[in-house]
Amino acid sequence: MSCETALFQLRSLVEEKAKSLLPENCKLQAYVDDFVLVVWAKDKSSLEQQGSHALEQPRAWGVRHKLKFNSSKTSVLPITHMHKLKMTDPPRITMGNTTIKVVEKVKYLGPPHVLL
Repeated sequence: MSCETALFQLRSLVEEKAKSLLPENCKLQAYVDDFVLVVWAKDKSSLEQQGSHALEQPRAWGVRHKLKFNSSKTSVLPITHMHKLKMTDPPRITMGNTTIKVVEKVKYLGPPHVLL
């Protein structure tokens, strides 16, 4: 099996399994081995709780299946309405015991026509 085939199967498996694990306020988009998890909430506290919970579900699934998500390649991009979130006091979202770094921009490798 080629590496590309294995990555496609992994992406499909994780994306399908995530649909059943993630809360309603989350959406997962995958492209090859890159994933975007979108979480929305009414306030910072809810976002932190729901974001950490949403990351824990696929992480725990990966542990059970001997797959590891690289938290150093994971980032949080706060997108806000009416400037409710500040980069000086960003949401603290964790994956396992690791706090995910907050960034102001990301480069996503998916095709340009994919809508999140």
